[in-house]
Amino acid sequence: MFQRRLVIGGVALAVAVLSLGWGCKRSTAAQAAEATPPGAENYRVTVKAPSSIKVGETAVAQVALVPQQGYKVNLEYPTKLTVSGPKAASPSSQVLRKKDAKRFDKSMALFTPSAKITAAGKHRFTAELAFSVCTDQECQLKTAKINWTAAAK
Repeated sequence: MFQRRLVIGGVALAVAVLSLGWGCKRSTAAQAAEATPPGAENYRVTVKAPSSIKVGETAVAQVALVPQQGYKVNLEYPTKLTVSGPKAASPSSQVLRKKDAKRFDKSMALFTPSAKITAAGKHRFTAELAFSVCTDQECQLKTAKINWTAAAK
């Protein structure tokens, strides 16, 4: 067993883990946690979604995670995107994992949640992306809340 520091929401948390880890090097993890200022944003999450579609069409959004400042997507972490939509969306909820991603590599994770819109009006979707970004010295566990609206006519 060894100790590894994970930064969760800007707070360093020492965690004892077995040699099975989430892809961080264990020899330098302790020094890196103090070098990362609390609240530093080491990633960017963006959403592209159609602003208007026809009733009966499928709305496809693009949710992209792009690491910043020397960080990379942690390929070993069980990344997932959980999406909830209105009753007029089919499916109204879905969970996309890294195997479902359109692209999943060290430089980007790209998910494309989709739903058929069955009624006219503005339809709000909410999502939560759970992921980890790492340098060679540390990993940070993050959760991003996302929302978008699709108008159907």
